[in-house]
Amino acid sequence: MQDRPRIRRKRRLAALALVAAIGIAWAIPGPVPALIARQETLLLGRYGVAHFTALALATLVLGLAAVLSIGRRSLAENARLAALAIAATAAGVVAIAGVAQELVAPRYVATPVARAVADPELRERLTGRVLTRQPGLRWEVSREDRPAPGRSYARRSDGQPSRQIVLSTDDRGLRNPPRAGRYDVVVTGDSFTEGSMVSDDETWWRRLSERTGLRVYNTAVSGLSLREYLNNWAAFGLDAGAATLVVLVYEGNDWKPLAKPRAAAQEPHSGDASALRARAQQALIQWLAPIGAGWPPPAHVGLDWMPPRVAGHAYAFEPKHLMRLDWDPAAFRAAPEWTSNEAVLAELAAVTRARGVRLVVAYAPVKPHVILPLLGPEVSDEALRAFAAFRDHARPLPPVDGFRQHLLERLDVQESTLRDWCAAREIAFVSTTEVLRAAVARGVPAYFTYDPHWTEAGHAVAAERIATALGL
Repeated sequence: MQDRPRIRRKRRLAALALVAAIGIAWAIPGPVPALIARQETLLLGRYGVAHFTALALATLVLGLAAVLSIGRRSLAENARLAALAIAATAAGVVAIAGVAQELVAPRYVATPVARAVADPELRERLTGRVLTRQPGLRWEVSREDRPAPGRSYARRSDGQPSRQIVLSTDDRGLRNPPRAGRYDVVVTGDSFTEGSMVSDDETWWRRLSERTGLRVYNTAVSGLSLREYLNNWAAFGLDAGAATLVVLVYEGNDWKPLAKPRAAAQEPHSGDASALRARAQQALIQWLAPIGAGWPPPAHVGLDWMPPRVAGHAYAFEPKHLMRLDWDPAAFRAAPEWTSNEAVLAELAAVTRARGVRLVVAYAPVKPHVILPLLGPEVSDEALRAFAAFRDHARPLPPVDGFRQHLLERLDVQESTLRDWCAAREIAFVSTTEVLRAAVARGVPAYFTYDPHWTEAGHAVAAERIATALGL
């Protein structure tokens, strides 16, 4: 009986320690300059979304432990109550997730390629999945070209004007007018081909069709890899009867190492398991990003110049997109970033050749590939390197002296590697880099300010270049 006061004191001390730990954890902010440079959302002006979520969960767990520790229950009773609370929370999350998956229409439908391809030989040959959107979709949305919610650049400026855009899909869930008859050209790629942030009639391939009079069918979907470019064309483009396939390679995503695809039986058929998470994250952003959004960011030489202006327009980009251009030519050719994708390109070339289809490889550069040579002397080597240091990978950076020149000398390594590969195989290659750079230099906003994609003006520039290269 005499030990009970001492036990209660220890429990109170433990509860105070837990509360103190919670307070200390909340007092430590996230890496605000790095999050701004990476264009990541900031909540409460201090935390990234993942950081805030971890803090909130830790607060719930530690807070529950603190409350239980000051009660008069035994340790065993507290453990049972804690287990019951955790189980009830988990059950609630599972139930809500199940309801969300039933009520929220999936954005994409994924199907094993063997189920989607009609050609028996290709069914045996191809691996992985095809990806489409929901069929018969008409989606109207307000386009916003803004920095990530929350605190942002000290010199942030307005992006491209907000306006309504329309995205509609055909009976296969691909961004096309209703299918009819045969086509002259099939295109494939990711969001740069499907047309993120622009309306149906503003994509480069619709502009190409209008300019040339050719019938063009699109098999591109945002987020596809090179392997899925091949799969989507084989599944949805072969029966179009087109004699030409244009593959638009996007520099920002397509030079990532390709993992071995899962077996077809393991590929998901449909659904969007992240629907609940996306909605919860959106709610957090809506409620908490405005708090502290007006606070100026910490002064930082790597951040103070962003976004730079070229010919009257601002162009923000992320450190990772800049530093993914930093490749030694021999190192890139030996790296899985090239070798794993080159194997798929070789497969694509072999399949198109066997079916008498002309393959054209077009190239979409990342924003800094176009912008960097146009930056003035006000962006120093020191500022550029400090910005690059915010990247999300650990490859060592070159020294400050000559940093800009180092990047300029390597800007074209990935593009040149693909160009040379195509030339060796007599495959037509179309670069949009120089025409986009020339357009930006004369004041055409070819890219959005904050979003990495082409504007409708950028799509028009790319369409004209591809049409000319095709001899049309």
